[in-house]
Amino acid sequence: MQAQPGAGLHKTYCRHCQSLCGMVAEVLDGRITALRGDRDHPVSQGYSCAMGQHGVLAQSDLQRLTTAQRRGGDGAYEALPVAQAVGEVGQRLKALLDRFGPRCVALYYGTGTAYSGLAYGMARSFLRAIGSPELYTSMTVDASSMYVCMKRMGVFLGGKPLARDLDCLLLVGNNPVVSHQGWSRSPLPSSNPRKAIAEAQSTGMKLIVIDPRRTETAAKADLFLQVKPGEDCALLAAIVREVLAQGWGDAGFQARFCTSVPQLRAAVAPFTLDYAEARTGVAAAQIAEAARMFATSSKAHAASGTGLSFGPHSNLGEHLVEGLNAVCGGYRRAGDAVCNTGLFGGGAVTERVVPPNREWLEGPMLRSAPVGRINGEFPSGRLPHEILHEGEDRIRAVIVFGGNPATAIGDTAKVAKACLLSQAGNW
Repeated sequence: MQAQPGAGLHKTYCRHCQSLCGMVAEVLDGRITALRGDRDHPVSQGYSCAMGQHGVLAQSDLQRLTTAQRRGGDGAYEALPVAQAVGEVGQRLKALLDRFGPRCVALYYGTGTAYSGLAYGMARSFLRAIGSPELYTSMTVDASSMYVCMKRMGVFLGGKPLARDLDCLLLVGNNPVVSHQGWSRSPLPSSNPRKAIAEAQSTGMKLIVIDPRRTETAAKADLFLQVKPGEDCALLAAIVREVLAQGWGDAGFQARFCTSVPQLRAAVAPFTLDYAEARTGVAAAQIAEAARMFATSSKAHAASGTGLSFGPHSNLGEHLVEGLNAVCGGYRRAGDAVCNTGLFGGGAVTERVVPPNREWLEGPMLRSAPVGRINGEFPSGRLPHEILHEGEDRIRAVIVFGGNPATAIGDTAKVAKACLLSQAGNW
């Protein structure tokens, strides 16, 4: 990219999603005038999506906030210096804490927190410092089934294999070509997943996609199972049943790390190929082929996405995905490549299982329902109830960072009522 006369080129990165693609910014008179992908970046290699390429528009938007805003008595906002705003917020929070105790203050953070270096750790550290357990995040909105599965089934510490090392990848309710939903949900890299799929397929990897819609990722699949909406669990159960019935699983992995294969076999027994075809709309032959293709590969992995998490029976669906990985040994194993060794806070990658831990049965509970925390978080869907709870110890202040719980939480009537209560300063 040729810079305008007087402009400079600066290396930076995009914060729109977890890909964190390398970017080159053209800066003129202190303002970004153009953006492009950085071809020298070792990971993204010049890739950037439409959001990243149009990031300059967000930076120059006339409605962009450049200072703090305070709502006046008439409902209108007025600008004030950030330092003054921080001081006023601190004083009001201290008054609440002194009067009602630490649980009157809650914190909600969304996906935007993940792209601000110290935000995630700082948010949790702030709550610990004031002694409040009231943490709510977007993870319990769109990925709670992952947490539930981890805590009820256990976690294999080897982690996910890389897509380039796989012979077969099965994706359920995940469209990474568009969503860039990698790292935590699939072995594909977040940056340029379309290219990663093509490269893996060029070396022999087979891609199986389960989705009600022929997505952009499904268009790249070697086998596409177009399931009826809401019938993911029936389809997954049939695949697991076929794998076990044919003896295609990894018996060695099961013997070392699995404790409940007989129970799983009994649970999926009713889901024959014909029964699954009738429920899911997917031909029995296709279901059998998916099971064979996955389980007879030397290195296979199944991964879900928010499509499964938002569907009915999401906890069961996530269990079946990980159950398929467990019976087939679909994880990174001793001798496999580890590209990220966890420089910051990570430990050794080992072949070991963290046992199940139903964390939500212990520790502090919500006031409005007998519900505990999972991964240190209360379910965000209960946040309005905790604000509207009539007890003296209800939530009276919510700090929102990098998210929008007013639209993320489904109970819109209670959200609106809770927002009105907080705006009125009804403490």
